[in-house]
Amino acid sequence: MPPSRFTQLLLLIAALVAASILTAICISKSKNVHSYDDDHDDAKSDLTVTTRVHVNDAPSNASDGLVLPPPPVNNDTTLPQTSPPPPLSPPKQQQRRLNLLVITADQLRFDAIGYVQNRMSIYKGKLQIRTPHLDRLAAQGVSFANAYTQSSSCAPARATLRSGCTLERHGIQSNGFIKSWIAETDDRALWRKINGTRTYDQLLHHVGYQVESYGKYHLSPRWFYDLQGKNNAIVYDSYSINYTQPYFSGSLLSNDKYIGQLQAWVKTPPAVSEYAPGQQTNPRSLMPYTPFPLDSLYNQTTVILSDTERNNEDNNSTIMGVDAVPSNESLSAYTGTQGMLAVRRLSQGAQPWSLTVSFEHPHPPYIAPEEYASYYLASQDQILVPPSMNDPMSHDYFARVQEQSWAKGFNDSSKVQAWTAIYYAMVEQLDAYVGTILNELDVQGVANSTLVIFTSDHGEFLGAHGMQGKRGFFEEVMRVPLIMRLPGVIAKGTVVDRPVAHLDVFSTIMDFLGVSHMDHSSGNSLRPAIFNTSYRRFSDDEYVIGEIDLAPEGNDGGLGKQPNFMVRHGHWKLMITKLAGGASEDMLFDLGADPFEKQNVLRANDTDMAVVGKAEHLKCLLLEFLQQNDGPMRIYSRPIFNYFDGRGDIVEVRNRRTWSTVDQWVSDTKLAFDAPVFVQGKWRSYAWLYIGRTNPGNLRIRNISVVGYGKVYFTVSITNAYISCNGHTKVKIGFESDTPVEPDTFNASLVIHSNVQNQTVVPIISWC
Repeated sequence: MPPSRFTQLLLLIAALVAASILTAICISKSKNVHSYDDDHDDAKSDLTVTTRVHVNDAPSNASDGLVLPPPPVNNDTTLPQTSPPPPLSPPKQQQRRLNLLVITADQLRFDAIGYVQNRMSIYKGKLQIRTPHLDRLAAQGVSFANAYTQSSSCAPARATLRSGCTLERHGIQSNGFIKSWIAETDDRALWRKINGTRTYDQLLHHVGYQVESYGKYHLSPRWFYDLQGKNNAIVYDSYSINYTQPYFSGSLLSNDKYIGQLQAWVKTPPAVSEYAPGQQTNPRSLMPYTPFPLDSLYNQTTVILSDTERNNEDNNSTIMGVDAVPSNESLSAYTGTQGMLAVRRLSQGAQPWSLTVSFEHPHPPYIAPEEYASYYLASQDQILVPPSMNDPMSHDYFARVQEQSWAKGFNDSSKVQAWTAIYYAMVEQLDAYVGTILNELDVQGVANSTLVIFTSDHGEFLGAHGMQGKRGFFEEVMRVPLIMRLPGVIAKGTVVDRPVAHLDVFSTIMDFLGVSHMDHSSGNSLRPAIFNTSYRRFSDDEYVIGEIDLAPEGNDGGLGKQPNFMVRHGHWKLMITKLAGGASEDMLFDLGADPFEKQNVLRANDTDMAVVGKAEHLKCLLLEFLQQNDGPMRIYSRPIFNYFDGRGDIVEVRNRRTWSTVDQWVSDTKLAFDAPVFVQGKWRSYAWLYIGRTNPGNLRIRNISVVGYGKVYFTVSITNAYISCNGHTKVKIGFESDTPVEPDTFNASLVIHSNVQNQTVVPIISWC
């Protein structure tokens, strides 16, 4: 007998209530676990996925000159739908919140700062860069010696820094994706990503901060506006020509506004007939400069660039020389002065404030004022030549890039030294204007109540591997400076050596500013790293991931042409493509023995058990990361997000293996522990070991135990396991003591017995 209408109504109400409860659970701050089921792979995976939910807002029209498209009609049932976000309510405030000052450079590599070069033996006896203000900032706070950007491309890296989201999640996978036409296409998945991403600008505006941003923005115009897309979140982003009044321009770049300012200073650019012999036109200022030998226009008749040529990054990448514009009228001066004035004005208001100042230098064109360039040019023969400059790279994709760079002279020592002199001068000039901003904090009496963060979006080859610019995942382009200062909270002179990521900066901001309840990002706060309270109890989380995803533009016709992911753990780094059968060469570097990445150990040792074990280990970490961040939209498992090239990142990476298959692999030949942390009445530290098999058949782990002197301090999470082909298991080894223990107190090893190898011994290495 069919149910009555009354019964049907009760069932419907019950279903709606249940759906509401489930939705509330899914959008909570805690990480949620759901099963991974790839409908493009015949076999269902038994892996679970831990993810921070991607919260989306419905698109709407924005004001203040930017017209956003209406919500796209979703007739594509293959695209997953996401629940609407929960309403965000500002927390109750007991006192004025901390201010936030984020200062960024563009294309500044990690070691182009004085305090870093002072610590590196390779720079001993060489002409070092002068950055007194950044040195002071690092001495007053924490510096991260191994900080990595999420991507070596400008806009994707900036989007991650501002949102704490991966490339696939925030949607800005290449520089072209910031353009307004993206929002006008029928790419509904991409628009949903961009519109659903929440930046620290938007969230801090939501809880009452005055939010401003000056300099190079280079992000989606959607993020200028609040969570609903109706009003400005970033209130001001420019100053008037006479610096008397801030205003909002909505400009994504800074040079057009700067040209207007410069022309107000010096009226109009000189006619070409007034140029000195050999001078060319600086595309950033439209003023003359004197080219160097690496410049593509060196010793040529003066060329007037069109607007298209002026904004072409490939053209700008080969422009370098000395500027005719004095330092106090430069682009860095323009950006730095705006930042300084903003600090002065904001500090006199009643609201807490968030200020981002984004310098465009030392991004090309490489043109520096004479005031700074002369010091380095006078002793340019004492500048360090990159040890890998003449590295005969044969890493397929990069070999082609290197060949093009060598043809331009980027492997010529004297030319590279002159280029580096200009690069150093650009950085020193930037440092001077960073100093004016920091000094203003002191003058206004707000230095102790302001969290200051300095970093760069990515690095620069600067002749390393004979290349220029930023491509791939090499150290020179992926490692960036990262400094944080909060007086009275962060100890002066703290140095964090473990690898950390830009992905975590957003969560760190939310944490220190007391608004972690709004953090739905892909990262985690760096507080444990800063205060040395990380002990890896729940997972091996001390690794970083890098991404490059240029699909569909600039991808050389499809995936598999170059590495798409980087994994850095300890002193090992893996670069791997996201297509199982891709022709690109995978690369594994031991940075401890080979810091300049000249020896791909996979090429000569792809049957070595230690090399195979480490490659498998890093691939497992990458898969864990992808699964944790797959989310409700399944961004790393659906082929649609690679424009149907391949079967989704997770499946492709899982099936990618360019090294030998083995009956048993172990992740480490030595097991390293961090120094114990005092937690819940005990001194604790944890390490993780991965064990797996890639050959057909089964691996049976019969026993895992700790033997040797001091074994009583250690516990093992599992003692036996059954592993099938292409499977693996994780073993957590715990150290616990009631009292502090000196490193030489024990001499123990982890011993593994299996049906493949009777005994595998892994020595335990204590902390220093």
